[in-house]
Amino acid sequence: MAFGSRCGGVSSHSDIASEQIELAQKRGTLVHLLIAAVCDRFGSRATSQSVRDVAETLLFSERLSPVMRSSKRVFVVSAATSYFHWHAPAGWSFVGSEQVHHGVAFDLVWTRGGEVFADEVKSGIYPFSRADSRLLAQLDAQAEAGIAEWGDAFLGVRPVRLGEVHSSHEIRKEQLVQTRPRESADLD
Repeated sequence: MAFGSRCGGVSSHSDIASEQIELAQKRGTLVHLLIAAVCDRFGSRATSQSVRDVAETLLFSERLSPVMRSSKRVFVVSAATSYFHWHAPAGWSFVGSEQVHHGVAFDLVWTRGGEVFADEVKSGIYPFSRADSRLLAQLDAQAEAGIAEWGDAFLGVRPVRLGEVHSSHEIRKEQLVQTRPRESADLD
């Protein structure tokens, strides 16, 4: 939509909301891509500089227009950096991103000592609630698929909201969404 059409009152509120949703989805996709690329290269030991370096070579190359590069750089790099600063699981090995098991996608999969868990990364700025029915349905489906794929080795799914730095810093049993109770070793 052109700037003038918004100022002229031609566009409806729903048109603007649709554009905002589309932009947020694109930014979220770029955040996920950047986190996955950094995990592939550095695992959980990534630094702010390594995130910026990967972002420059992967996401903000000449393939994107200068306006796109500028407008998304701050949000995408900041969000990805916050994952590694606050949420990356020290001592765990990165298995992969966007892995599909039993018809369900996992954002990030980690392993250590024969145990497996997944991070479900939320990069949006909307309020996060574990009572959100869509999120709960997604986490439940991931937990079921994780158990079907990895059995007792699967510890659960950790919802990670990048805008809430202390929401999932540690990987604790009570933060993992599981479908059946199990004994858990110290995850940190």
